[in-house]
Amino acid sequence: MFLFQPIPQHVITRRQYSPTTLTKAYLAVKEEHLSVYKASKVFKIPEQTLRDRVIGRISIDIDTTTTGRFPVLSLDEEEKLASHLQVMAKYGYGYIRQEVCNIATDFAIPLGKRTKENPFTLNWFNKFIKRCPQLRVLKPRGLEKVRAKGASDSVVADYFKELEAIIKNMILATNHI
Repeated sequence: MFLFQPIPQHVITRRQYSPTTLTKAYLAVKEEHLSVYKASKVFKIPEQTLRDRVIGRISIDIDTTTTGRFPVLSLDEEEKLASHLQVMAKYGYGYIRQEVCNIATDFAIPLGKRTKENPFTLNWFNKFIKRCPQLRVLKPRGLEKVRAKGASDSVVADYFKELEAIIKNMILATNHI
């Protein structure tokens, strides 16, 4: 008679150490000249994790470090995109998700970071929104006093001044408009 026992599954454990322990191990390597291997054993931190931080490949600040790929656009480029979206929202023009992806793709193509055949997706959009806490996704609402007031002469004039500044900033030819 044979008894079958379930094969134990590999248990994935994540971060069995505290951020302060990682910082102590990092300082031990940097200031006390302890080897990375020795510090990883003493502080019970994975050697490669500590080595990545000592070399500078990954930030020592564990709370701001994420796993996975780096964003395609740099922080400055994402900030420019976010400020454009905020300016347009201020003037009453909110973009839908796909329009934001299209704008970001059009922004990234001249930078050589995307091609027309490989546009940004809604998955990118969701991560972009998480990285930019000043942006929010809102459902469209009916015409309210605020939006009706947004169509006043002074607001429209300000909008066209801002549009002109954007065109000059992006070095677009004004004769195509």
